[in-house]
Amino acid sequence: MFFLVILILVLCGSHPSSLTEAKKCSVSSEPRVWVHDNGQFRHIRGTNKWVEMNDKNEEIWTFEEEQKHGEQVIVHSKERELSILLQGDLAAIRPKGQQNFQQLYGGQWVKVADCT
Repeated sequence: MFFLVILILVLCGSHPSSLTEAKKCSVSSEPRVWVHDNGQFRHIRGTNKWVEMNDKNEEIWTFEEEQKHGEQVIVHSKERELSILLQGDLAAIRPKGQQNFQQLYGGQWVKVADCT
């Protein structure tokens, strides 16, 4: 019985720093991650930056957000002189000097939990 009382005291109050607070998480309504078979495009929270990651989760290119309309996002790479359109079921590319986008990948937006 004495051991049980000591155990309860240790777990419930003598070491409050060992207990962590639960955080409330919610699913973000903003488009933040667009995935395809060989990688993903990921928004960097609090910025207008996006990164393209390969299937090994390594960063391969960076972009700046140009436009956003609901679940349609256009990102631009100055270095590569091209824009990428991310939407529902496809990503499309538009090199500098061209008017229209051409399909690049099939993929989709994924829901992201925000636990801040």
